[in-house]
Amino acid sequence: MRILSLLDELELLVEEAKVAPLSSAARIIVDRAAVLDLIEEIRFNLPDVIRQAEQVAHQRQRILSDADAEGKAVVDAAHAEAEALVREHTITTQAYAAAEEMLKNAQSNAREVRMGAMAYADDVMEDIETLVSQKLSEIRRDREELKGD
Repeated sequence: MRILSLLDELELLVEEAKVAPLSSAARIIVDRAAVLDLIEEIRFNLPDVIRQAEQVAHQRQRILSDADAEGKAVVDAAHAEAEALVREHTITTQAYAAAEEMLKNAQSNAREVRMGAMAYADDVMEDIETLVSQKLSEIRRDREELKGD
């Protein structure tokens, strides 16, 4: 493969380069034009598969970014829905509590009205009993007078 031989040439160029004056072996002097020519030739000889792999990597990154954004949107929507359900549940719970309180008050009022009605009925019946008792006494007295004459 031509790329491997070009890389070997680049490596040889670096290995045979002179060490820069007043520096360690880490700094070297190379022919800039020769290195750039080798890099250009390597790029030209790169198989299309590598270029396609680079495009796939970019597409992968874009897809991951899109998926991440979509996932965040779904999570945000789920949080909003959950908050709405919690608010709705709270409102429903409060409504049930208010309804329960109203029912207790209505039952208490009904009990008071029933007791008041029973007391009124008892008073009326007591008055009637007294009146009937008086009338009965009058009837007995009138009968006694009829018998005595």
